[in-house]
Amino acid sequence: MELLPNSDFQINGANDFTKSGIAINAQSVNRVYNFSNTFSNFQGDITFHYEDTELNSIDENNLVLQLEDATNIWNAYASTVNPKNNTVSYTFVPPISFLSVTASDGTSLGTNEFDQTLVQIFPNPAVDWVKINTDLKLETRLFDTTGKQMLKT
Repeated sequence: MELLPNSDFQINGANDFTKSGIAINAQSVNRVYNFSNTFSNFQGDITFHYEDTELNSIDENNLVLQLEDATNIWNAYASTVNPKNNTVSYTFVPPISFLSVTASDGTSLGTNEFDQTLVQIFPNPAVDWVKINTDLKLETRLFDTTGKQMLKT
């Protein structure tokens, strides 16, 4: 993966960078780049490299760049695909923050785990307390209306 900032860019604090050969799901390639902490306020080009053997039966002409944001939501970006060089590229303006990068056929990269799992959150709206009922083992983060994180479990 190549990161080419549009201007001077500084990474604050420790941030490990790893590559996984395991697809997010059947709609993504068998390569995912992960940061240990959110990679914040990046503005510029991201070029994702892949091997033909990692395509997971996806037509490479349909590939799009997918970035996982700080809330663990995957977002697709209509990208420039270069099948000759095995790359998918996108220019980010305005800045973006992300945890992981992969390429997919453009469909959602959500997990199927929640399709059959009940999660109850109440009351809504909440003033002094909120209750979350689920059988899943989750990390929970609560944010106020300004986006400030109030609680993490």
